Amino acid sequence: MKSVVAPLTQLHHVLNEDMLGLNNVLISRLTSDVPLVSVIAKHLLNAGGKRIRPLLTIASQRLLGTLKEEVLYLGAAVELIHNATLLHDDVVDGSMLRRGQETANALWGNTSSVLVGDFLFSRAFQLMVMCKTEGVLNVLANALANIAEGEVMQMTQSHSLDLDRETYLLIAQRKTAGLFEAACTIGSMVGDGTPEQIQALATYGRTLGLAFQITDDIFDYFPPDHYGKTPGDDFFEGKVTLPIMILADILNGRIVSSGETQSHQADATWLNSLFIEQATRTPDDYARVCDLCVQHNVFDHCMHVATNFAQQAVEALSLFPETHIRLLLQEIPPYMVDCCRDVCPS
Repeated sequence: MKSVVAPLTQLHHVLNEDMLGLNNVLISRLTSDVPLVSVIAKHLLNAGGKRIRPLLTIASQRLLGTLKEEVLYLGAAVELIHNATLLHDDVVDGSMLRRGQETANALWGNTSSVLVGDFLFSRAFQLMVMCKTEGVLNVLANALANIAEGEVMQMTQSHSLDLDRETYLLIAQRKTAGLFEAACTIGSMVGDGTPEQIQALATYGRTLGLAFQITDDIFDYFPPDHYGKTPGDDFFEGKVTLPIMILADILNGRIVSSGETQSHQADATWLNSLFIEQATRTPDDYARVCDLCVQHNVFDHCMHVATNFAQQAVEALSLFPETHIRLLLQEIPPYMVDCCRDVCPS
């Protein structure tokens, strides 16, 4: 992995006082007279997340001027929404680890996790309605609806090798990139951005979020050290993500890699059976898929898609003055993709 200080960490440092203010808002909103609610909520929020979404909310507003207190409440709302979805996701997926720690459902059970997730959503809405900037509530409400739709789409459509690239990206847009987009949009709205500036930051958030999702899907097969995600989570759940889609296309001859001349029908038939017919997948199956991905340069194809989105994110900020915050925001997408490239076998 890269040895230089990540631009995300640098941005945290530049906006440290703002982020401390946001953390104070979060702590105040996790108070409950029901002890288990506070215990579970604080367990999740203290589990080492990067706070990237609220950081983007604050950075988008600060790109346009001095800090406005309203943006702290909105950033906290974004973080609460994100963490509520994590609680629900872990229940749906049966995940036992999150960021290298036991999940709330592993410690306290599915029922408690779902109900505390609902509590976090309610706290987020309390913060949202405190903000008076016109249109902000609509942006976040739409993002939340899209997240739910994206989760259902993933549940019903991402367990098939017939999943096409357009549908995959639509799921990623709704499930992941939409909240990145909303975080940047509301920050620019509170900052009184022009329509062009608001649209540019929305584009930045959306394309950064898509690149983020693609790298996360790659890390399911080759995670870096201390990533916090259990290798093969998506694979063992039978989720078809971009690496598997591209591998299937190569094995079936829909994508021809450089120098490929032989048939891979036996591997294509096995992969189809693995995801369509088998109820479970084994560690040996996982190792074979990883080997096939390396053999057929699957990650080069994935990185090409992620790099295109990262470039779009960088270009979206070109209309803003070259402040330190803008330059750091521009460094985040390519740095994220480069970190992924560093761990992918060549």
